Amino acid sequence: MSLARFVAIAVMLLGVAALSVTPGLAAKGGGQSLTATISLFSETLAAAPSDTPMVHGDAVFTVTRSIPYDKETIWVTNKCWDAAGNLVQRQDNPVLWGTTVSLVGTTSLFPIEGGITCTAYVTLRPWQDRPLGDAILSYSVGQ
Repeated sequence: MSLARFVAIAVMLLGVAALSVTPGLAAKGGGQSLTATISLFSETLAAAPSDTPMVHGDAVFTVTRSIPYDKETIWVTNKCWDAAGNLVQRQDNPVLWGTTVSLVGTTSLFPIEGGITCTAYVTLRPWQDRPLGDAILSYSVGQ
């Protein structure tokens, strides 16, 4: 095989490889930024509707993400405070997705063991205590 033919075949194979990689990058949201929303899973809400949701018992959250994202685990951090404003509970749970491309996931149960107000937020790094954008939800705890 001549050197020219070898180079031509190598260039062609690199072109095919580049074309086969590009659709995979687009499916991962290449160039799009990750955003999320958070809501209380409907079965955990109290019956009485209000401006601020109320939970009786354990809380479960539904998270919707803007793009499939598998670089890091997406978490929900839940914090609850008592009437005096003291932090009485903090828990981090990963969001559970149906598949790697699912855009809607849920958390496991967050037992509410004290406090009267809580705030939950979506985060990529719970140890940094920083929400992902404005994916933050405040709610009351029913007695």
